[in-house]
Amino acid sequence: MICFRLLFHQTNEVTILLHIILIGIVAIVGGSIYFVLPLAVQLILFAINAIVPDPIPYLDEIIMVGGILSKLKKLDDIEDFISEHKVLFCIIAVGIVILLVQFLRWIF
Repeated sequence: MICFRLLFHQTNEVTILLHIILIGIVAIVGGSIYFVLPLAVQLILFAINAIVPDPIPYLDEIIMVGGILSKLKKLDDIEDFISEHKVLFCIIAVGIVILLVQFLRWIF
């Protein structure tokens, strides 16, 4: 009886460890795929992710904004991007302002 409980307790710890490893692998693979996606797909995924509740607020959104900003940084001329995609730029600007306000409300 005692041996069974010890075995069950160890199995439970192994299961938890395997879950942590699996979540880490999924995060690494998913993050790698996210950073090579086109900008429009990144923005759609960001909007979906901003709506879905998560255990650590704003952490994944900050990482996703980093991916979006890295795409925007790679553009040769930001003014050309703004003139070509006025609606998209307005959506991005409003989203950044909303996130900034929410982040400041969360801190204070």
